[in-house]
Amino acid sequence: MYVSKENRKKLFIICFVIFLATVSLITGKTLANTIILTSYPTKVLPYFYFSLAILMILATMISSKYLQRSERKFAISFKFITLFSLVVFIPALKTGWFIAPFLIAIILLTYTSIITLIAWNYASDIFDIQEFKRFSKILQVSSTVGAIAAGALVGAISKEFSPVKLVALMFLIELISLFFINPMARFAAAPVTVVKKHLDLSSTIKKNSIFKYLALMTIASTITGTLIDYNLKLELVADIEKEKIAHFISMIFVISTSGILIIQFVFIDYLFKVLGSKKIIIIYPIAILITAVTTLFHFNLYSMTALFIINDMFSYTTASLSRNLYLNILPRAIRLLDRLKLNGTITPLAMICSSVIVLCITYASHKTVLSLIAVISICIFSLYLAQVLIGQYRTQLAQSVYLRRFNPDLINMSQRDNKDIEYLLKQALDYPDPGAKLFGLQLLEHYKSLQLPDSITDLLTGENVPIIREVARLLSKRRAQRQFDHAAKIAFLKSEDEETQWYLALYLLESDSAHFLLESMQSLKNKTASSLAILSLIYLKQGDLELQIDAIQALLNMFHSDDIKQNKWFLYVLNEMSMGEKEKYLIQFVNQDNSTLQNLALKQISSVPSDRLLDFLVNHLGEPRISYALHGCLINIGDRVIERVENKFNNTSTYIVKMSCFYVLSDLRGDKAELSLMSLVSTSQDVVMRTIMAKYIAYRGVKVKISEQFHNFLINTMKIEIDLYMQLSTQLMRYKDPLIHEEIASRLQFIKKRVLYYTTAIVGSPDILNSIPLLTSRNPDRSQQAVALELIDSTIEDRKIALFLMTLFVDKKLKEVSTSLSMDDPWLSQYIQDIESNNMDSIYMLTRLRKVDLFKNLAAETLQVLADCCLTRDMASGEVICSEGEEGDGVYIIDSGEVNVTKKGVVIGRLSEGAYFGELALLADIPRFATVTALSDGVLFYINKQDFDKITDEIPEIMKSINKQVIQYLITNVNAMSDNH
Repeated sequence: MYVSKENRKKLFIICFVIFLATVSLITGKTLANTIILTSYPTKVLPYFYFSLAILMILATMISSKYLQRSERKFAISFKFITLFSLVVFIPALKTGWFIAPFLIAIILLTYTSIITLIAWNYASDIFDIQEFKRFSKILQVSSTVGAIAAGALVGAISKEFSPVKLVALMFLIELISLFFINPMARFAAAPVTVVKKHLDLSSTIKKNSIFKYLALMTIASTITGTLIDYNLKLELVADIEKEKIAHFISMIFVISTSGILIIQFVFIDYLFKVLGSKKIIIIYPIAILITAVTTLFHFNLYSMTALFIINDMFSYTTASLSRNLYLNILPRAIRLLDRLKLNGTITPLAMICSSVIVLCITYASHKTVLSLIAVISICIFSLYLAQVLIGQYRTQLAQSVYLRRFNPDLINMSQRDNKDIEYLLKQALDYPDPGAKLFGLQLLEHYKSLQLPDSITDLLTGENVPIIREVARLLSKRRAQRQFDHAAKIAFLKSEDEETQWYLALYLLESDSAHFLLESMQSLKNKTASSLAILSLIYLKQGDLELQIDAIQALLNMFHSDDIKQNKWFLYVLNEMSMGEKEKYLIQFVNQDNSTLQNLALKQISSVPSDRLLDFLVNHLGEPRISYALHGCLINIGDRVIERVENKFNNTSTYIVKMSCFYVLSDLRGDKAELSLMSLVSTSQDVVMRTIMAKYIAYRGVKVKISEQFHNFLINTMKIEIDLYMQLSTQLMRYKDPLIHEEIASRLQFIKKRVLYYTTAIVGSPDILNSIPLLTSRNPDRSQQAVALELIDSTIEDRKIALFLMTLFVDKKLKEVSTSLSMDDPWLSQYIQDIESNNMDSIYMLTRLRKVDLFKNLAAETLQVLADCCLTRDMASGEVICSEGEEGDGVYIIDSGEVNVTKKGVVIGRLSEGAYFGELALLADIPRFATVTALSDGVLFYINKQDFDKITDEIPEIMKSINKQVIQYLITNVNAMSDNH
């Protein structure tokens, strides 16, 4: 395993501290258990467990109080208290005072629990969750080596049992570990900001489902461990001579730690690969369950010893590791105190329960059988808890870094239970906020199986116009539900909103035997376009031949009118009619330069249009104003569009048309659409386009399960992408030029995105899709990335795919190679050739634009298109580049020189090489904000707005990048103004 230089020193120190902590732990446990068994009868054990629990709770209360102030100070103070106590223990053991061994034993076991807590807590603070997983074997092995060392030392000392020597050994270990507290504190990611108010903290932890179930698992495992420990001690006292007990205990620890080492080296990696992080937690209860059942039928000292060793082995490997992993996804301040409470509060409470159970068993017959039956029952309960905890693990991962962001493309992708929807609907419609009511109405529109509730009547007769309009639109689509006729008539007469009246007329018309609508419309004095449309529809549906002819004449007048409003209402009526020449009218409206009419016309196109109309529609792909309606129209038509859309994709060179074509294909269902997608992905070489295609494939995979053929194709595509990733990664070492490094790094990010998108499509999880921005950011937050990656790892059930994906994010040492760059990326190959041949003319402008914040997030090919439109302009000292209030016509980028920025004669800034001004002119037709004057001679790059608009129509990614930068600029300036005031 490759370890970066940054992590080597951290890893060495934390491993050594864990080693020392484990030596102290084993030594302290051996000493405590030996002096209890050799100084008192076994009947004292229940009281021993109870006293230990009480002391641990008190220690936890004190520890949590001081941990809130400083983790480092707490650790140092605790070490000094431990050293002082160990010094006091030596004369106390020699006095022969009856209660001394009892007190020393419970104090030693309390100390050892906190000693290991400090070491492992620093380990999780220093490394994020992914590093912690990678280094877990090394950390666990350090602990195991410490246990073996302790076993060897204790075994050597216990030949002639000397508690004073064991105390001296612990003193030496704790003294050495004291000197490593400060280095560990420096390595920790940030100071722990523990919640100020303990009540707030307690409330947070109570709401934390992971902590709750971990606490229950801890209680179960503690009771199990205590019962096993109690039965082993009974057998030791009965079968082993008192002088040999210490030696026998040390041998048990040596065997168990050797077993731990075997598990860590041989099985942990295998378990990670097969089960993943989230499922390792089930190993401990399964192992104990199997061994306990075997011991129940073949009970003796050796079978009980085997049960004790199995408990020790798996509690220190899989159980400990899974608990640390589960806690490590929580915010750091909560994680620290959660771990302390699990060790210092939950565990002692479980020990109190254990002491009561042991006390009852002590005075019962068949105590061993009862103990084993209790262990078996608890293990079965633990398996149930583990299943619940696995589900909570993924939920907490998704919430830990706020991965649930609003994304309109992901609406309704997740399946929901109807009962949940009904409850949500009731809550939304009963909530006083209008926004909540609108949300409830949208739920009713989408989930057509839901019955309209009685509360619709109250909404329809209310005063909120947008809500009444939304209810009317909903009723126009649910015309079979007639229970709202009376309320609809009242709302129709009362409403002055044209669209509300239209939708209510559609709802009432089919059951209007009393001619309510006809009489209401004929009584109107002012005939608007909407009222004429409603009246014409009534005549066509209910009138005689003469009235129908009048209606058709009125509609033709609306069609030929130059008034957009008349045209719009003509289309509304046309949507309710069935006629042979309907397509002729729709084509005319789609050709008009009005997006409202275009979209209304597109929504009326049937699922079986003529070939002429279908060709007409495909030719309009890529037009921004009608893209959404056109997309829905083509999806409704189905497989007939595939060949035409695929040809359109192959015959165009503009990004926006290609994106529209692929978006349509990705939303079509069936094998034919998938074959088309596979063909286009296989033949496309453009880096940006391939990434956009991967994104649409991801959306498809989340919406609908992909076929096995498409699944296998994506797996093979991922393999090719990862091979390219490895090859490009080696180029970073081969090429020393920073320009090449920048472009290769950009390519690597694109590959990561594509592989994550393909993984999303294969798995079908929105969680992976929502994690991608965190994992592919140019300025990543390592801790958030680690949790996002763990969310993906826990989401993917197929461990082969999970391990395949992790290849991109694991810190590996790559060997330098001398192979040339693959021609699968021709643009990058040419770029490298230009640099190596010193052909700098072709890349100078590109390099300068790359350094400008406004364009830094753009792909190289996109940046090249922008560079081709740049004009070079010389500036002279004192020259006014642009004046405040004049029309903005483009953006300036300073290649060399300096300029002053003034507003109303006051200097507000000075800009130099790499800065830009006038960028707001690219987004809106607004006058110049300030005057810019040259302070020295220099050179400017200039992009005019006309060229920029043309480029962004073809490459929308440019506008997205600039919007981000301008928004950030505005936020920064608003914050600065707020600070000044």
